[in-house]
Amino acid sequence: MATAYRELAEQVNAADLSRYEWLGLMPDREAAMRAGRRLTNRLAVAKLRFVDACIEDIDFASRGGLDQRNTLQQA
Repeated sequence: MATAYRELAEQVNAADLSRYEWLGLMPDREAAMRAGRRLTNRLAVAKLRFVDACIEDIDFASRGGLDQRNTLQQA
C-alpha cells in the first residue's frame, strides 16, 4: 500500500482528491498491483514456448485445419 500511496501522491491532481477518494483508490491500486505480480509470476513459472505469441500471428493457411472466422470470434 505504501507504493500505491507514493504513486497517488506523485500525480498532478493528488491535491484535488478528498481523504475518502484516497482511501478508495489505495486498495484498488494495491489489488491491481498484486494481480499484475501474480500474473507475471504465473507466466514465468509456465515457461511458455512462444512468449511473444499473439492471436494475430496464427497461420491459418497451414494444414492445422483451424477455422479463421471461428477462432477470431472466440478471442
